[in-house]
Amino acid sequence: MKKMVVTYLRKHKEKRIKEQITKLIEKESFEDVRNVRPAKIEKIAIVTSYVAAHAGGMTSILRIGTALEKNGFSVTYIALSGQSKKELTENADINLKNYRGKMETKEALEENYDVVIATDWKSVYTVTQMDGYKIYFVQDYEPYFCEDGERYILAKKTYELGLHMISLGKWNKHEIERNVDCDTKISYVDFPYERSEYHMVERDYESYKNKKEFEFVVYLKQAGRRLPTIIPLMLEKVKKRFEENQMKLNISFYGGIEDIPEELGKNLGKLSKAELMELYAKADFGMVSSMTNISLVPYEMLATGLPVVEFKDGTFPYFFDKEAAILTSFSADDLYTKMKECIQNPEKLEQMHKNAMQCMENLSWDATGQQFADIIKSLID
Repeated sequence: MKKMVVTYLRKHKEKRIKEQITKLIEKESFEDVRNVRPAKIEKIAIVTSYVAAHAGGMTSILRIGTALEKNGFSVTYIALSGQSKKELTENADINLKNYRGKMETKEALEENYDVVIATDWKSVYTVTQMDGYKIYFVQDYEPYFCEDGERYILAKKTYELGLHMISLGKWNKHEIERNVDCDTKISYVDFPYERSEYHMVERDYESYKNKKEFEFVVYLKQAGRRLPTIIPLMLEKVKKRFEENQMKLNISFYGGIEDIPEELGKNLGKLSKAELMELYAKADFGMVSSMTNISLVPYEMLATGLPVVEFKDGTFPYFFDKEAAILTSFSADDLYTKMKECIQNPEKLEQMHKNAMQCMENLSWDATGQQFADIIKSLID
């Protein structure tokens, strides 16, 4: 019976992927777009595949759209998903209260826009068919997300189609230039965090030396780049090492991961910004896996003074040029040893915090949004 269920699920997934690919490229010629600078820019369309709630990527899109509205442009967000307008607006509001611009269903694709912005690899294939100057807001190197060869090829191809790319941070730009043979224009804006939502919490790192119980929060999604299999296996061993040394590690997972054993820790699901702030304030350590473009989460944790565990094989060191986190390998022994060293020598945590604040000093969504708007304005200078 179990084998039959697995076979059914595999065939269902294969069918869904085939339908997705067919739908994406049935009208696509794969010819480079003709990107002519507009004479004027008034109306901007931001096209996305799906508007999810509690989604960092969608929140970033809304912040960019809001910045464009503040700069005098009329912004329409268009979802290709088939979601109702009610669901779109409700989910958008969960992600960012008081965002600017209007949410529309895919019928709004028929209107005329001066600039059209794709926000993921799937939406690129819709934007190439639209009128207007074509931009690709690149939040990550998405071919790494694709489990099968066909989607990997299609995702990578989007960087070769001639859209003006604007990368969130320099890492995507670096990866595209390293992996793709094209001479398409790639601009970038700084990778930011929202200062108003995550504030500093008074912490006593020195007290860690005398503690026997630690609160450990882990951001974990059912996505390969977040290491949903590796991290629980690592932490199971780390927790045992703490217990062997008469210490307790209370682990709380959040972000949407599934099937976390109760004996390993609590699964808090998806949380609001206010709930996250409360969670970080009570925690002693936080853990994130940024294996592709860095996540917003380590910035948010660091902004509260929470010591962060990241992976040295990920992109965190690319964005923080000073020691600002506990950088671990995939070894549970390595993680335990480094955590224990920081507990016994809390001055290391203090220095990491100072380094993180220096690296984050000039970052904000206001500044990044304005950088994006200035790139748009430069098209008609």
